[in-house]
Parts: sequence; structure tokens; C-alpha cells
Amino acid sequence: YQHLLEEAGKKVSGQSDYDVALSKATIATIGFTGLRASELCNLRFQDIDLEKRKLFVYLGKGKKNRYVGISDKLFTTMLEYLEIRPKTKLENFFVTFSSKNEKIVPLDK
Repeated sequence: YQHLLEEAGKKVSGQSDYDVALSKATIATIGFTGLRASELCNLRFQDIDLEKRKLFVYLGKGKKNRYVGISDKLFTTMLEYLEIRPKTKLENFFVTFSSKNEKIVPLDK
């Protein structure tokens, strides 16, 4: 897993700094928390409490709500992501750029 995270943090030709930060943050979040892709895509700012180092998963598997802890490594990765995340009114924590309609959109599985 650590190797995958290191590879995600490497920039390749044509990739933006944001794309690198997004890849690293999503892989770290899934790897350190065990979230499913749909749970990751549905994370909102209000679900993440960096001060208490936990995140809230709303209606996860089995339609159950749960809290998941944020490790030191994930905490650092999330802070790095937030420093470069585009400013938008979207409440989704993870967003991406859609080249189809040239807008910032929620990350979609």
C-alpha cells in the first residue's frame, strides 16, 4: 500500500499539481480508512473533523452511519490536498475538473 501511495504522489508529464494531490488524497483516504469508492465520493466538508481527527460516513454499507478515525499520515495528506483544492461552492470534499463541461465537479466513482 505504501508503494501505491508513493507512486500516486509522483507527478507525470501533463499532470497538474492538483491531480497529484487529489490522487494521493483519495488513495490515502481509501487505504487508511477502508472507505468504499461511493463513500469517498460522497464525503462532504461537514463530514470531516480534522481537529478531532475523524470523519463521518453517512449511509455507508448496509445504510449505516459510522465514524472513522484519521491517522497522522492521512491527516497530513488531507491538509496538503486542502492547500491546493480549487475554491468552489461545492460541499463535496473531493472535487475534480470536468473537461467535458469545463467546470469543477464532485468526484464521481
